[in-house]
Formats: sequence, C-alpha cells, structure tokens
Amino acid sequence: PDAEDIPLEVDAKSVRVTGDYDVGARFDGRIALEGRRLALPEQEAAAEAVQAALKLTPGGEMSLSFDIGAARHTAEPPLLRPVSLKGGARLSGDAITFSALATGPGQIGAVSISGRHGTESGQGRARILLDTLSFVPGGAQPGSLVPALETLSNVTGTAQGGAKVSWDDQGLAGTAEFRLDELSFDGPGARVEGLTLGLNLDRLQPPGSPPGQNLTVRRIDPGVPLEDLSVRFRVVPGDTPTLAIAEAGFKLAGGRFALADVVIDPAAAQQDLPVRVEALDLAEIFGLLGVEGLSGDGRLTGTLPLRIAAGTPGIDKAHLAAEGPGLLQVRSEQVRQTLSAAGESADLLLRALEDFHYEELTLSINQPSAEEAVIGLSMLGNNPAVLDGYPFRFNINLETNPRKLLSALQDAYRISDRALRQIWMFER
Repeated sequence: PDAEDIPLEVDAKSVRVTGDYDVGARFDGRIALEGRRLALPEQEAAAEAVQAALKLTPGGEMSLSFDIGAARHTAEPPLLRPVSLKGGARLSGDAITFSALATGPGQIGAVSISGRHGTESGQGRARILLDTLSFVPGGAQPGSLVPALETLSNVTGTAQGGAKVSWDDQGLAGTAEFRLDELSFDGPGARVEGLTLGLNLDRLQPPGSPPGQNLTVRRIDPGVPLEDLSVRFRVVPGDTPTLAIAEAGFKLAGGRFALADVVIDPAAAQQDLPVRVEALDLAEIFGLLGVEGLSGDGRLTGTLPLRIAAGTPGIDKAHLAAEGPGLLQVRSEQVRQTLSAAGESADLLLRALEDFHYEELTLSINQPSAEEAVIGLSMLGNNPAVLDGYPFRFNINLETNPRKLLSALQDAYRISDRALRQIWMFER
C-alpha cells in the first residue's frame, strides 16, 4: 500500500550539498541542513535549532548525525519540557543502527537510546536508559521535566529506570524497570516522606508485571500523620491495566489499617476496599471522627469498608469493637441532647458517662452523604461513683464529619491509584 503522507513544516536557514555525482552512479557526498524549526503538526512535535548532516557513499551506505537544540511537544499542556537531542544513525546493508541522547532543561535527566532495525525483516530492538536523577530543593525538580508534576515542591530523592524494547510486524514487546528511592515532597494537601518504589514490567503492550512489586512510604501527612505504608502488588495487563494488591497496610491513630487480595481499577466509577483495622487508639479515633467531648482509653479492632466514588471517599457500615475493658469519659453537648429524651433520668445517665468503665464497647460508622456520618456507640459498663456501680447499657447515635480520617485514607489510596493511571497513560 502507499505510504501515508506526513505533513512536515520546514523553516531552514541553509541547506548545503557537497560531493561528487556521475551519471549512472550513486551520489558520493554530504547534505547538511541548518534549520530554525522543523515541525510535524499532526504529531504535535517540533524541533528548533536543528543541525543535521546526511552522508552517502557509492556503496549505498548512509550515515546521519543530528543535533537539536530544543525538541518540543507542542500540545497544550505539553507532556514534557523541551529537551535537547543529539545522535546519529547508520545504514549498512539491510541494517540501521542508531543512538541518541536526550537531556532536559539545565542538563537534567539524561536518557540514552540505542538500537538496531532491519529494513527487510522489519524487526528491531532498542535499549533505553534513564540515568540516575537526583532531586534537590532549588535545583532539579520533577516539574522541571514534566509540567503535570509542578504541583510537587521541595522534592528530594532519586529516580532511575530503563527499558528493552523489540518490534516486528506483530507489534511492540519488551520489559522495563523503574525505581524511586527515598522520594520526599510537598504535594497538594499533604507532605510525603520516604517513598520508595521498585517496579519491573515484564511486558509493555499492554503493561504487566510479575507479583512481588513493592511500594513503601515512611510518612504521609495531610494534617493527620499516616506512617509506614507498604504495598505488595502486581500490574495486571488488560485493555485498562489494574493493580492487584496482595497485601497493603499503614499505621494511623495508634493502630494499623490493612488490605489484602483486592484489585484497583482506575477506570472503575466506584472502588470498594474492605479495610481491616487493628488496635486503634480509642481517643485518637474519636478525634479523627470529629467527635467532641469524648475521651478515654482502649483499643478497637474490626472492619472499615472504604468506598471511593468519583474520587471521593466514604465509609459504608464500619464496625469496630474494643479488644477489652477500658475507660470512657463523656462531656459532650451532643450526647446531652441525645439523652434529653430520657427526661429526669438524663442527669443520672450523664453522670454515669462522665467516668464510664466499660466491659464491652462497639463503634459503628456509616456515611450516608458526602459531608455527614452517623456514629453508633454501644457500651456496657458502670461508673463506680453512680448507684454503687450499677451497670448501664448505652446505645447512642451521633452525627459528625469524619473529614480528617477520610483525608488520610484518601491520600493512602491516591498513591497507588495515581501510579496506576501513569502506567495506563503509558500504554495509551
């Protein structure tokens, strides 16, 4: 079939041709181009400050060298900042060998490419290597290379990666590896410290990985610190890659939140995550839930079903139970109003709750709307100073806004979700 026409816009400063040509023989010489700008408008690509030279020999060999001051992605916004690009290619027989070096602004982020292509077989291979990139405040930053990462500031840590790619008439294949070490940064609404990622893709189209990929984060602080996050996962290939999490967990509110055997799908309108909760500190969870006037001691364990819909987190019928006896102290106006229906007994009940020694305690959380949640508190116990320690059972429902807890859980989820979306965009 006829080759597809590719529009090319050329603003050349000069074109020089030198060499020898005999009728019936091949040209032996050199063609040099100095261009102000070359553009492929349909591909949203342009090259500025271009110098290129093509050398031809009577034996049919060709060699190309080029030096581009600024290679640009002309879309708005661009995927990358302008990079300098230099390299060359050589045709000998039916094989083209090539190499190139791309460097970001200020000599940040060197990527080298080398490979070979067979003109008759249509088969080829290439190796791509990202040199270790070190981020420092006031120096190299991710936003210096990728405009979409400008929201990250005070970035420290290193990044490196590489890929081996092959192609033929069946398509593209290959492997890739990427590593982040001790990456820390200020992001939108949160400080992230000590992010380390090791990702090895054993296929590229569509992307996929073997089990055992690892992500760890020392601390995420959206206002409430979330610590020691760890995720063991694999990337599952498909029309839209998904993230199969073998196990994940982090520390929050003095306890640990954990997930196991779940799949995160970036294309899903809703994501349900059955979070297991262990040894949450009672006083801290009251603070995260925005419940005023409640304090005490004890540890809670149970399930916290997290639902992510349209990027917004919610809690669907969480159930937590105290691991043993403990103390609860209630001086809440909302509780006072709730118990007012008890009439003359209200003062007695409130006095009992001021120093309530519980034997059993369960906490339920349900969030019917984006703003409000209903907390159910069920307790059995006594106040030794009230009615000689007569036992009481309380069932109290309170309305609150658990935004602190949801913000922390959302940031933990976003790390894996955003990473997967980047892999998805790589495929597309």
